[in-house]
Amino acid sequence: MRSCSRARPELGSRLAVGPSGALVIPLRRGGSVEIGRMRRRGTPHWVVVAPSAAGARVREPATPSAIVRVVLAALDEDATGRSLSAVR
Repeated sequence: MRSCSRARPELGSRLAVGPSGALVIPLRRGGSVEIGRMRRRGTPHWVVVAPSAAGARVREPATPSAIVRVVLAALDEDATGRSLSAVR
């Protein structure tokens, strides 16, 4: 988190750790993006939970770069108002 604070101070100041241990990024338009681990069939998987037009969308990105893409898409949606349903 320290390097993020240096590279993008506006994002670094928004990061928090939620009660479950998930990384939480509050969104300006309300809600938040959460990055954490969820067990499925006994195996933990990385998940990203972000608001969507239907409520919340849970994604299971397979790689660290996919996690970053999903989170950046949610931050972009927060800034522009476009729907996350368009993000793959």
